[in-house]
Amino acid sequence: MTTVIWGYFRTGTTLLYKLAEECNPDKVVLYEPDHTKLKSRLEDPNYIEPHQPVKFNPFSSYFKLSEDTRNRIIELHVEDPCPFGMYPRLERYVDYIMSVADVIKVNRWGFLLKDLVKRYNAKIVITMRDIYHVVQSHINVARKTGDDNVFENRSYYEKIRKLLPSVIRSKIDEDNIIDRVTVSYIVTYRKVLSYIPLIQSNVMIVRYEDIEQDRSELEKIERFSDISFMCRDLFVKVNRVIDINVRSRVDYVLSVLDRYLVMGLSF
Repeated sequence: MTTVIWGYFRTGTTLLYKLAEECNPDKVVLYEPDHTKLKSRLEDPNYIEPHQPVKFNPFSSYFKLSEDTRNRIIELHVEDPCPFGMYPRLERYVDYIMSVADVIKVNRWGFLLKDLVKRYNAKIVITMRDIYHVVQSHINVARKTGDDNVFENRSYYEKIRKLLPSVIRSKIDEDNIIDRVTVSYIVTYRKVLSYIPLIQSNVMIVRYEDIEQDRSELEKIERFSDISFMCRDLFVKVNRVIDINVRSRVDYVLSVLDRYLVMGLSF
């Protein structure tokens, strides 16, 4: 049975991935390759992820696999930034990568969680984080890299916006990373959480802030998944600062989306 760590970008999935990889050397722990430049990154064992604060190659674990397995993953890989459901090509890719991984960290499969439970009886660990910190983290990475399309948030948002009525889209600044990330985060989780009751026994929801502050949260994840996450102490970040304009703009977008909910429309 595969354990899937899923959450929106910057919600703590990489933290759990790093712990799972370090604490389970006898297991295959993979970082799902949602990047468009997958082939070059799986051919470069020295690749460093620019989105992380420390030197980190999310694909280093793939080099523990055979070359044939890596090539097969490259061959089957689907670049869809936000799949709303399974389709034949995606099924073939997901079937294969789930078959080789004991643990897999993903960010773009939120709408597939029901399928992952039904098709593979997967254990799903869902991460959540304070929305202001999620947005601020995206902005910090954008500043660092000079790219406001970090984590392909434009491509992801283009899929998400199809779920919104035009009256709501007209109030969203689609060129503003704050608006895009806020909308994508809220819409994604509203949709995902709405069907959690259908797969509840296979799902555990954790908050990034709780994981940082309380080691017992990791113990709960261990009991749920049978995967170790406690081989070392966590590095806890402190004194995070939220830009004033970030907080005010997020509040505005949330007010717009609240009207969307009041209108009786469902995600």
